[in-house]
Amino acid sequence: MLVKEIMITDPTTVKVPSNTLEAIEIMKKYNISSLPVVKEDTEKLMGIVTRSDIAKNPEEEQLALVMVREPITVSSDDDIKVAAKIMVEKGFRRLPVVDGDKLVGLVSVHDIVTKVIPKTEIKMTVEDFMTRKCTIVWSKTPLSVALEILRLSGERSLIAVESDGKYSGVVSEKDFVSVLEEESEDTIVNFSTISDGDLWTWERIDSKNKHYVVKEKFKIPDLFVENIINKEVLKVTKRTPIQECTKRMKKSKIDVLPVINAEGRIEGVVKDIDLVRIFLDYLE
Repeated sequence: MLVKEIMITDPTTVKVPSNTLEAIEIMKKYNISSLPVVKEDTEKLMGIVTRSDIAKNPEEEQLALVMVREPITVSSDDDIKVAAKIMVEKGFRRLPVVDGDKLVGLVSVHDIVTKVIPKTEIKMTVEDFMTRKCTIVWSKTPLSVALEILRLSGERSLIAVESDGKYSGVVSEKDFVSVLEEESEDTIVNFSTISDGDLWTWERIDSKNKHYVVKEKFKIPDLFVENIINKEVLKVTKRTPIQECTKRMKKSKIDVLPVINAEGRIEGVVKDIDLVRIFLDYLE
């Protein structure tokens, strides 16, 4: 199977120069998790930006400073195995598809999990590939603290539990980004000491040696994990077949499935990238 058979064609993009606010608004509008970044006048691929990039740098307003520059790409005629191998080895979740100098699509881990693996004859159950390592957070944890936990853990999602330790739901990067609030900050900077970073800001009033600047940034609202938790994520058990996992990931539109025991406690998680690893082993 070739990349062009499963890729998203004509992907939504964001142009540079631009800012993270515009990128977030586009992601919210189309309910997507990443955007190829293209140059405004040439449509040349300049980079890629994800919810993760923005969620982990909520105070950075300039898109050029948040995006991943010169991302690895694949061709539409490449075999799916090529894309899958890059994703597993490099830890990338999505790859721009470029033919010549033109961006023609986007292929993701989710595409492989939901469009390719279901067509295989892989016979495994959750206990064969689940991981017990996952990051747990109390449902009443402040979002600002939870975001720090997410950032430092390197995970894309946190598993929320109640006071009794039982499973409550999942909170993902998407959930954090959806509640980010725009905040303007008026500051005065001395022109003689202005840095390259300050030059990215919008200069409102110019007077001799001082600049009045307005910085647009994001802040986490004073909410708790329980306020944004996703309780609709479908759970699995150790005996759930891999093919059923792909169906539940597709339905829940999330990259992790909590593995729950009979008492309602967390046993571990199933990550979509682990399914891609299994797919590669299957092809060998």
